[in-house]
Amino acid sequence: MSCLAVRPRFLLRSTVSIRPLVVPPFSWIPARPSIQPRFVSQLASQQYNTPTTATVAKTQHSILFFGADEFSIICLKKLWEASEGRGSIAHIEVVTPPESTNKKGFKVPIRKFAKSLGIPIHSAPPKSLKDWNLPTPSGPLPFSLAVVVSFGYFIPRRIIRQFSGGALNVHPSLLPKYRGAAPLQYTILNDDRESGVSIIELDEKKFDVGRIVKQSRIDVPPNTFLMDLHDRLGNLGAEDLLTVVEDLETYKANAQIQDDSKASHAPKITKEMAIIDWTRPADEIYRLHRAIGKKIPLHTTFLGRRIQLLEIIDPSSNPPATHNTANSAPGTLHFNPSHSVLFVACGSPTSSGTSYLPVRTVKMQDKQAVKIDAFVNGYQLKGKEGVMFGAA
Repeated sequence: MSCLAVRPRFLLRSTVSIRPLVVPPFSWIPARPSIQPRFVSQLASQQYNTPTTATVAKTQHSILFFGADEFSIICLKKLWEASEGRGSIAHIEVVTPPESTNKKGFKVPIRKFAKSLGIPIHSAPPKSLKDWNLPTPSGPLPFSLAVVVSFGYFIPRRIIRQFSGGALNVHPSLLPKYRGAAPLQYTILNDDRESGVSIIELDEKKFDVGRIVKQSRIDVPPNTFLMDLHDRLGNLGAEDLLTVVEDLETYKANAQIQDDSKASHAPKITKEMAIIDWTRPADEIYRLHRAIGKKIPLHTTFLGRRIQLLEIIDPSSNPPATHNTANSAPGTLHFNPSHSVLFVACGSPTSSGTSYLPVRTVKMQDKQAVKIDAFVNGYQLKGKEGVMFGAA
């Protein structure tokens, strides 16, 4: 995942097809997302978090950690800190996607982090692990456990079976909800009020369908942004991962099979999703901004050129100026000088009427980002009627 730029692809065992939660870019966001029933009973939920079998003697693990992005760094950091005190973690090494040798090319954040701690680093092939072999550990013990977090590759069966303790994955959703590359983004796009983290076993055939060994829930406040949810679930996932690793056999003995009938999908975020459809209600466009705007700024056109909307405000807390705003065509601009805000007319959640998206900072193609006052003055928009975004 993403969760954000590189998404781990974990292994799965189900053959049941997944009912997509959403459809093509942007028009897929439901006006009122349906509430999905919890896929486990209260008893099952307790079993995910409190093993019921007697605790067995703890094993020291030599961990091979597969990761790439900032979300995986949070989990690696937690395991590394635990390994410093030894306990159940004897040794850690890291596998990452390869970096570009070009200074401006693709960089893998976890490589820099692992290097700063002196953790041994191994590079995966550019596209697939099909012909890849496990590296020779630098420590005295063979690798006994694989941990996969935001790695981006499918881990083949022959590799999983070389770890005596198997392979674990941290997935930032309440599986089987939001299987796929972008669970964090779809939590926000669908205005969910609950999310969580699932620690699962890697399946040998498919992504995101392995048995759940631990699952934790959190409430999601209104108007949550992607990175806020990312950090909360990253920290929660790291804590749960360490808990499982410290008592792995007990948690695995109580693992639960996912209910495929309740599965939904969170497909990869595409650049096309950032193109604004002004016929959509303002609150949906604002959710899109909160979900993907950090990585892919929302954009439209102005005077035939692309313009990015970098700072968008909650539409419900910023009513537009009342002057000449009633029933404006989607994309029509209204400037409120007292608040330095540009209100853009949008579609309505109902069959009639208009909603408005408040914007404070924009960036024209090949120009610097500017506040709305400077944008309005630069294009002499004050007092003009009928000026629109999205028009040729």
